Amino acid sequence: MPEQTVFTHNSSLYASRVYGEGILAAVVAVVSVERLVNGGAWSMLWLIPLVVGTYAALRLLLTGSVPRTIELTGDQLVLSDARKSRTYALADLQEFRVREFRASDTIYLRLQPRGGREQKYWIEWKAYSDSDELVAGIRAIDMRLHPDSLKVRAGLTGYTPAEGTRHA
Repeated sequence: MPEQTVFTHNSSLYASRVYGEGILAAVVAVVSVERLVNGGAWSMLWLIPLVVGTYAALRLLLTGSVPRTIELTGDQLVLSDARKSRTYALADLQEFRVREFRASDTIYLRLQPRGGREQKYWIEWKAYSDSDELVAGIRAIDMRLHPDSLKVRAGLTGYTPAEGTRHA
């Protein structure tokens, strides 16, 4: 992995996937509340779109779970959105979990620094600049922090043990 690499989300995709979908989800939640209040016999069914719309709006618009830029360095990870930038020192991470959804080209990243609050991120790697290098960098961090993980032992694509390392 290079010393420092910055990956940027495609700006038009970011606007549609984060702001567009977030605003649409908020509208669905507001309409659901209105239908619950003024609805008839079947109005309780509007609880489903209320929950889904509220969750999606919070996830996309408020929590910053879809980073605009990702910066990988040798010893830290920086995730930035429009409102704030979060820096994680790799040595300070209590938890670094990577779950890949290859069918949708998405990575679910769960981070928890020591003494800090758990953060969750959704990274659609095909929407970032140099997406293959981004995935390789995240996998390299995962292998560095979890060298004996099942992903490495099973030899999943992109997870190969370092030279001279032998697993039973």
